[in-house]
Amino acid sequence: MPQPYGTRLQLDRLLGSTLVQALANRHGATSVDATYTQARADADAEIDAALAPLYVIATFDPANNEDQAVLTRISNDLTAARLFQARHAEGVDIQSYLDSADRVLDRIVRGVYDVPGATKRSGEEASAGVASSTRHMTTGVDADGCDLMSEW
Repeated sequence: MPQPYGTRLQLDRLLGSTLVQALANRHGATSVDATYTQARADADAEIDAALAPLYVIATFDPANNEDQAVLTRISNDLTAARLFQARHAEGVDIQSYLDSADRVLDRIVRGVYDVPGATKRSGEEASAGVASSTRHMTTGVDADGCDLMSEW
């Protein structure tokens, strides 16, 4: 499994460790760590899906690599959104974190921001399947069991 773009400690600093614990401790979850790990993996998969057409992203240590702090920020925002979604599916917090991640991802896709340390793909590679806008939270169910794909 690839190294995640963020760490639990970074998310604890963003949200507070008590809130992360409370959000990840949902009914029916196997464990807080498993819930957090799944939320982080889902967030990082979204980043990879959005950026893979444009960049080859090297493996890195999010705790010690300031060059790719932008990926850590996006990952933390998306992980937070996923954790909030599981507890408060219609909450303002979800949209706030999604909007933050979307703004940065959109700027990267449009070429306004770069991903330091990543290798930009050539023009032909980069033109295949690049979306100009990113929409997150496209899989799974919310806290009430409603299908998140229903809006699509």
